[in-house]
Amino acid sequence: MNSFSQRESGSTRETAVRLEGAAALCAVLSAALRAGLTPERCLEVAGVGPQDERLRLVAGGLVGSSWDVAIESGAAPARLLGRLSELLTAVASSMRQAEVAAAGPRATIRLVIGLPIASLLLSQLAGIPALAVLLTTPVGLAMLIAGVVLLWAARVWMTTLITRAQRYSWATGLAPDLVAMALHSGASPATAWHLVEQIPEQGYLDVESRQRDVESCQHAVSQADAWGVPAAAMLELKARLLRRMEAQQREATVAALAVHVMLPLGVCVLPAFVLLAVVPSVLALLSSTGLSGG
Repeated sequence: MNSFSQRESGSTRETAVRLEGAAALCAVLSAALRAGLTPERCLEVAGVGPQDERLRLVAGGLVGSSWDVAIESGAAPARLLGRLSELLTAVASSMRQAEVAAAGPRATIRLVIGLPIASLLLSQLAGIPALAVLLTTPVGLAMLIAGVVLLWAARVWMTTLITRAQRYSWATGLAPDLVAMALHSGASPATAWHLVEQIPEQGYLDVESRQRDVESCQHAVSQADAWGVPAAAMLELKARLLRRMEAQQREATVAALAVHVMLPLGVCVLPAFVLLAVVPSVLALLSSTGLSGG
């Protein structure tokens, strides 16, 4: 019932939008419950039904699970859903920040890919028939094909680098936070672990990340028992630490991206610029001055 929809897998921006939608739904349901409405009436106010697909998409799968768990277990559903809304909103905000951080490198791609073409057009406007050299001579055609291939390779290469840098494990730290909020709301530990099981695997970059989150929950609970402190507080601390580590790693990856994109610039874009703009212009000038024939 709470399975992860295939439509969830998309760009960072798309996932952030879905998370924000799930957060808004949680907030409406929480507010309706705090107002004293019955569960059935709360769903009507939110404009969804018990089996509505919007409860089951992306983090909405968690929304549906949290709703079911809260209502069936007798825990405080308003508090649980309110906290989930805050968590999802924070995650979506972080994802949007990651999208903004990658805007610079994306703009760089558009700029450098267009430079050889712009230079070729400027040569034409200046009266240098470089385009004619590319289109009417065997050497020019070879340079044109090689230059276009190099620009295409540069675009694919740089886009791949940016996509890898933007990969986002939005579910990091969610497991300990879910357990903590379930315990705060009065749910049993078994109920809390049931919520953790509903976190979609696609929310993590790899299986190890998900396993690390689950193990962090167990470790936090064990520490809390050993130290005699509330387990929920320890879990929340663990969640913050996990998200901070994820954020630091993401910032380092984005910072390194500015250096990594220099490689395709040197290997692909610069040779393409020479082949499409510099050499044709030189050949055109030599031809117009009668020096090409030696």
